Amino acid sequence: MHTRLEADRCSFTNEPVEWSTDIYENARGQMRSFVEARSDVEALYEYGTVHAPGISDIDFMLVISPSPQSDISEYFSPKNIPLLVQEVMNTGTMMVMKTTDFVQLSRWEEITVRLVEGKSLELLEIGDEERHWTDICSVIDWIPERCSRLVEIFVSQVIPVRRSIAYLFSLTYSLKLLEHLSHSSHANWDDFIAEVELMRSSWFQNDRESMHERLIELLWRGLNLSLEALMEFGEYCVSRGYYSSVSFNGPKSLNLGSDRRLDFVDNSDVYPDYALSQSEPALIVVPVPALFYNHFAVYGLVGGMIGSTLAQHLTPRPRKDAMCGMPNLLVDVLTKRVQHCNSMAEFLHRNSFRSGMYRLGWFYLPQHSNG
Repeated sequence: MHTRLEADRCSFTNEPVEWSTDIYENARGQMRSFVEARSDVEALYEYGTVHAPGISDIDFMLVISPSPQSDISEYFSPKNIPLLVQEVMNTGTMMVMKTTDFVQLSRWEEITVRLVEGKSLELLEIGDEERHWTDICSVIDWIPERCSRLVEIFVSQVIPVRRSIAYLFSLTYSLKLLEHLSHSSHANWDDFIAEVELMRSSWFQNDRESMHERLIELLWRGLNLSLEALMEFGEYCVSRGYYSSVSFNGPKSLNLGSDRRLDFVDNSDVYPDYALSQSEPALIVVPVPALFYNHFAVYGLVGGMIGSTLAQHLTPRPRKDAMCGMPNLLVDVLTKRVQHCNSMAEFLHRNSFRSGMYRLGWFYLPQHSNG
């Protein structure tokens, strides 16, 4: 297996197409018309930004009444979504939730939403102290997932260009958040962030071959920096007593679905070599500092539809002493996040949706249906 990417050995897919902003506005209009036919849709929201037309995706959220019509999941099945909308979403998942869950999205991160159609809703305001703990949880949840996407590219030697740029851009948000939390700046992180932003903004101003080479370089840097950031963040958390390692015999891991796994390991193994040597096309493996096992263990201890499924995917199964030494506010934030996911999952399951979770969708088990 080649552990480095080379342009002449890789397959490039999902190439960006130079679009005007009118394409995105047309997609919004088509989606607006699509939802207007439904009396059980309370609002359609867009989240994120479109600053790089042709590269940026549109992300939609459907806010649905608590007791929608029985055909709601079939109507919004991906195969029925207008083709232009699918193209600008770039294979993304449309998030689906009821109003009481939508307003609590701020429990996960600071999110910018834009009303496209329907009722205007206000997100829950999070105080500074709770925001601090929420940001810590976001880093631990998000960087391993982004890292897994980068490892997958190296293992498969297939580069889905537009999605790869999105993975890198998402990683820059986590790096910025880490710098904010630690009140510090890293020259190599800042340089990487600037390079990713420049690549996005100048993609169509340069020839494809040179941009492919640039993307390959940034993918390798992104993989290295994501694991470096996890190690540094682990040290930050230990120094403040946020997480402490629980002693277990044997390996610790968390399966994310059937095709990727987080291994909770010593810092000496939190490097690309571990990820690339342990991974294969059918199973992507990401090394994570061992102390973060407790983070996911608390999620599992909450129970419910998502918490219980997560616990079943965690080795060893979580025990209550995972919370020992953790600040009460951190445990409270972790608990509320899973309770929020449980509520979203129950709504999706009850209405036969096969997808639509905002977070922790790895652990949503849908009904067998056409929705």
